[in-house]
Amino acid sequence: MQLLASFFDTIGPTLARMAGVDKILFHFPQAWWMIGAVPLLVLWFLRALYLRRRGASILGVRSGFVRHAPKYIFLITAIVGLVAAFSDPYGISTVPRPVYKGEALDFVFDLSPSQKATDVSPNRLEAVKIKVVGAIDLLSKEGTWIMCIGYFTMSFNRWRSCGPDLAGVKFDIAQLDTYFSYEEGTDLMAAFPTDYKELRKEGLSPGTRITLFIFTDGGKEMWYEAGGVVRVLEPDWNEAEFKKKIAEFTKEGIRVIPVGIGGEKPVPVYITDNKGVSRPATRPTGEIVYTMLDEEILRKIAEWSGAPGRYFILREGTSLERWITDTTLLSREVDHYVNDKKEKELWQYPLVVGIISGALALGALGFFPRIFEILRFK
Repeated sequence: MQLLASFFDTIGPTLARMAGVDKILFHFPQAWWMIGAVPLLVLWFLRALYLRRRGASILGVRSGFVRHAPKYIFLITAIVGLVAAFSDPYGISTVPRPVYKGEALDFVFDLSPSQKATDVSPNRLEAVKIKVVGAIDLLSKEGTWIMCIGYFTMSFNRWRSCGPDLAGVKFDIAQLDTYFSYEEGTDLMAAFPTDYKELRKEGLSPGTRITLFIFTDGGKEMWYEAGGVVRVLEPDWNEAEFKKKIAEFTKEGIRVIPVGIGGEKPVPVYITDNKGVSRPATRPTGEIVYTMLDEEILRKIAEWSGAPGRYFILREGTSLERWITDTTLLSREVDHYVNDKKEKELWQYPLVVGIISGALALGALGFFPRIFEILRFK
């Protein structure tokens, strides 16, 4: 066995390079004791050549050697291959694995009455809640655990602080409803959390990057006057102040990512009365209030946050959960690398060599013709 170990020390690096690994080890090295049969086969081979030594000389060697050497070489190779396969070899490779900086995802929902619009099934709010829960499941499998929840209408409200309790996060998302808004409108300035300093002090580790996902229709509302004239309600926020707020967040290392919810046509805004009955919202003068997704403000938010095009429109058939996951993972920042050990099973290679060599050896030894002859006489 010491001789065998020295042999492997010699050819091991070459075999490892051929297998694409750093080092070859065995789960059952005891199996190599069976390799003791090989010297016996070599002696058998030499004895057979001695008995056939009368052959004429060919290229300086006996014809017996030329004719009979291959069968014994195949046989020895087959035994070595099968023993190697039985010892269950595997390769070890050192693979650098990135360790990413901490990531906290803050999901902030628009809970204004327009989120009950049904241009996305079953309605805007329920559709986005389902997608976000799906994204949380995907992200947790990739090692992103810190989640926060907030909502806004005319002011921001923290619904759940940042933490790794994903079951609690999903439960709290399910509780969100537009009745939290008291039928108020939408002020996009309120979509920006005001408590990040406190969150960093309470639970977020130093260096944790915060990604803010804002789910909204943009707050664009309108109504139709007599004669079909469309009147658009002025927003409750100032665009210049809005741009300034995004710049402040970006400077602090907070990524702002807007997600729009809604179809391409105006739909009525529904409100729920004290009896739980939904009805279209109306102006004091009786006109029905309509809502429509404002894609333009989403494009501006993405541009002002330094990533033009980094926004998403949730409509029927769109995979928001996959987009949130990919957007989060593709932009993670590497903190450092650690070396991981990666195993690769190698038993199949010597097994194939052993089977092929064994078949060739049996054929060269005349095993198959004898079997066919026995079967024919039967």
